[in-house]
Amino acid sequence: MDDVKAKKKAASRQSGQGDAPKRSWKTKALLLATAAVIGATIYVVVWDPMKPPENLPTTDAGLTTGERVRRSIEGIIAQADAVDPRGGSANLAARQVGYEKAAELGRQFVRLTDPRDVLVRPVLAMALLRLGRLDEAEKTLADLMALAPRSAEGMLLQAELIEARGGQGALEWFRRAAESDQATPEIWARYGTALLSVEQYDRGETMLLKAFRAGNKGHQVLWGLAMLAMKTGRYDQAEPRLAELAARIGPSMRVLVMLAECQKENGKLAESEKTLRRVLARTEVPELYIPLGDVLQLQKKYPEAAETFAKAAETSALNAVASFKAARVYYLLDRYGLAMKYIDRAAALVDDPQVQKWRRKIEDARFGPPEVKTSPLRLPPPSTVLGGLPGADANTAAPTTKPAGGLLDFK
Repeated sequence: MDDVKAKKKAASRQSGQGDAPKRSWKTKALLLATAAVIGATIYVVVWDPMKPPENLPTTDAGLTTGERVRRSIEGIIAQADAVDPRGGSANLAARQVGYEKAAELGRQFVRLTDPRDVLVRPVLAMALLRLGRLDEAEKTLADLMALAPRSAEGMLLQAELIEARGGQGALEWFRRAAESDQATPEIWARYGTALLSVEQYDRGETMLLKAFRAGNKGHQVLWGLAMLAMKTGRYDQAEPRLAELAARIGPSMRVLVMLAECQKENGKLAESEKTLRRVLARTEVPELYIPLGDVLQLQKKYPEAAETFAKAAETSALNAVASFKAARVYYLLDRYGLAMKYIDRAAALVDDPQVQKWRRKIEDARFGPPEVKTSPLRLPPPSTVLGGLPGADANTAAPTTKPAGGLLDFK
């Protein structure tokens, strides 16, 4: 019996089964280390098309496989879109990772699960466009349009592909997509934005309003409508839309500056000042000291306004404008030395009648008006005076007995 046990133990050692737990632990450690290296250097992740990505809402059980995969891809793209590309190379890499995940998930589904799919292909093409893989996107769209020639999404993406290549004809594809019976508020919004880019403002506003009234309150809709309202002086309409964008996470500097302008035009000076200071606290943009100075001046905060304009004059590319504005406010404060400093700087940079006018005004206030030299009064002979009057000639140029003032009493 002992001999049998000994033979089994020897066989186990020979086959390596006795070291299985130890070897398994080493293998796991090696795999973890390898995964860490790969995760730090490789940005392409192959997803199981049947498994939704992590950190996304779970899908409803009633959806088809294609619907679940599409929802997963849309979520991945939305997460990548939300990463601020201004955050540097790390953020750009994170966006790339997301788009790669979305594209790979779409590829696997189309290739392995449903080669005749028309639901996932549009979001696959979307991910490829964001990656700049235009040839692959074109092939995906060609397959989509062959399977579903009336696909509004396909027409929209075809327009975006043409735009990405800098070609002609994108607007026509946008129009066809928007007029399709499959068009959605998102497609109307995209068409409206395309119309604005070619300065077709009335048609663009019509499409954006259509999308807005259908429930689309995306960035491009709110910003486009606000921009158009400001363009025609409808600041009361633009302000609430910009305020909604400003309340969202990470509003752009452009949105905040436009909001501050609307607040100023609508008489909300304290709110405009607050908005501009919010921008400057986040990003130092010297040119923004000029609108801030304007708002301070309108609030009669003259010392602050003058200092703000002066700061812009020292640091901004618009130093001629800032210098001119600083000079005028320093003049109001009776600080003529500083007013002269900045008006001279403005005059050296631009040849403008208003600058010259204010330069003379400041000089007069600082040094007094120039003396006017006058010659002693010399009265001309009576004949000369009479000859200068209407109806007078040489025969009437004789001495008169009328009072001297009567010579000027004529109509």
